[in-house]
Amino acid sequence: MGGPARSRGSRTMGQSLWLRSLSAGAGIAAIAAAAAPAAAQSHRFHDDHILGTSLDVVAVGGEGSALVAVAAARAEIARLDRILSGWRDDSELSGLNRRVADGAAIPVSDDLFGVVAAAERWRAASDGVFDARRVDSGRAMPDAVVLDPAARSVTRPDGLRLDLDGVAKGWIVDAAVAAARRAAPDLAGLMVDIGGDVRCWGSGPAGGCWRIGVASAGRMDETAPAAAVLAIADGAVASSGSAARGGHILSPADGRPAARPHAATVVAGSTADADALATAFTLLPPERSLRIAAGLPGVEAMIVADDGRTWLTDGWDGLTAGDAGMLRSSDAASAWPAGQALTVGYQIPKIEAENYRAPYVAIWVTDEKRQLVRTLLLLGNEARWLDSNYVWWRRYGRKTEGLDAMTKPSRQPGTYSAVWDGTTDDGARAAPGRYLIHVEAAREHGGHTYQSAELDLGAEPAEVSIPAKEELGALTMRYGKTP
Repeated sequence: MGGPARSRGSRTMGQSLWLRSLSAGAGIAAIAAAAAPAAAQSHRFHDDHILGTSLDVVAVGGEGSALVAVAAARAEIARLDRILSGWRDDSELSGLNRRVADGAAIPVSDDLFGVVAAAERWRAASDGVFDARRVDSGRAMPDAVVLDPAARSVTRPDGLRLDLDGVAKGWIVDAAVAAARRAAPDLAGLMVDIGGDVRCWGSGPAGGCWRIGVASAGRMDETAPAAAVLAIADGAVASSGSAARGGHILSPADGRPAARPHAATVVAGSTADADALATAFTLLPPERSLRIAAGLPGVEAMIVADDGRTWLTDGWDGLTAGDAGMLRSSDAASAWPAGQALTVGYQIPKIEAENYRAPYVAIWVTDEKRQLVRTLLLLGNEARWLDSNYVWWRRYGRKTEGLDAMTKPSRQPGTYSAVWDGTTDDGARAAPGRYLIHVEAAREHGGHTYQSAELDLGAEPAEVSIPAKEELGALTMRYGKTP
C-alpha cells in the first residue's frame, strides 16, 4: 500500500464521486482467495437529523447485541456532538471560540484536544490546505494555535476561531464504532456511516468483508456506473467534492467556497484521517495529493478532476474486490450499444404535512417477463421501512441483498435522476430489448405511489413521461447517448 504515486489521466470515470456500501466483500489490505464464510445475521438501523445529516448502522451478530451496539453508538454520537459541534451554542467548541483568550492556555476535554490536534497535524501535512482556523474576512491570520498535551490545553489567539467540521465527523464515526464494540464485544462485524463517512470493521452481512462501491456521480446520481468496488475489512472510506454537498469546500486563502475543486475518495485506517485527507485532496494538485498519500501507511486515494481525468495511488487497485470488474462499464463483448444509457428523472414533491419525512424511493428495471434486471436506486435503508415500497419488496427486495448503506445527500423535495448504463445486478451486460422501468415511493405518515413504463432500449433513442401522482412528481425516462 502507498508506494510511488502515479497519474492515470487518460482514464475517465465521470465527474464527481461518492460511495455505495454493498453487503459482501474481501479484505482491505489484501483480497482473500479463500471462500468467504457463510452469511451471518445482520441488523440495519437508520436515523435522520444526526449531526445535520443521517446515521446508518449495520451490525452483524445477534439481535440483542445489535440493539446494544446501536444504542451505544447513538449515545456516543450525542455525547461528542455536545463537545465538537460548531453549530450548537452550548457545545464545548463554541465555548472555546467565544472565550477571550488573551494568550492564556485553556484546558479542554480529551476529545476536543484530540480533534484540534488532528486538525493541526493535517494542516501541516497538507501545506496549509486543510486548515481548521478561521478569521473574519479582511483580517490577517494570527499566530498558530498552541497545544499542550501534558496539560490538555489549547492556546487560541484572539481573533481566531476553530471550525472542526472537516475532521470532527470522522472522529465521531470512529468513536461510535469503538463505543459499539465495547458495548457488544460478541458482534462479528459493524459498519457506521454518518453522512457519507464510513467506518467498517469485521465481517460483512454476507460473510467476508464489506464492499464499498465508488460510483461516478456528476449530477448527484447515486446510480451511475460503479468505477470500483473496494474490499474493506477494518478501515474507513470518505469522499469529498463540490457536487456532493454544494460549495462546502472552503479555500484556506480567503475562507470562501473553492472554485471547481476536485472530487476525492480516500481509504485510511481511521475515518477522521480519511475525512481530513479527502477534504485536502479536493484542493491540492493531484500529484501532490498522491505524494502525500504514498507517504502515509494504509492510505489510498482516487482523485477525479472536473473534466474526468483520474489519478490513483499505486495501491488503489490492490483494494478492489475480485469481482469489481463486473461493475465497470467497459465490457467490449456486450451487445448493449456503446455510449447509450437510460436516465430516469424523478421528482420528490413538496407536501405540506405535519411530521413530514422524505419518502423511501425504489427504482428498478425488469425484462418483459418481469424478471429483475437492475435495482437502480434505493433511498432509505432502515430494515423496518424497506417493505413500505411493497411492490419492489414483495417481488424482488426480500429475495436479494440490498444496500447496507449509501453515502449520499438526503433526498428532500426536489428533482433528481438515476442512470442505467446497461449493467445488470449480477455484473453482466444487458442486451437490447423491451424493458419495464418501475418507480415506487412510500412516506412515513403519508401515502404510497407506484408508477411504471415500457421502453424499447436499443439503437434508437426513446422517451416517455409520466404525470405526477401523490408521493411522486413527474417522471421522465430518456434513453440515448450517455449524459
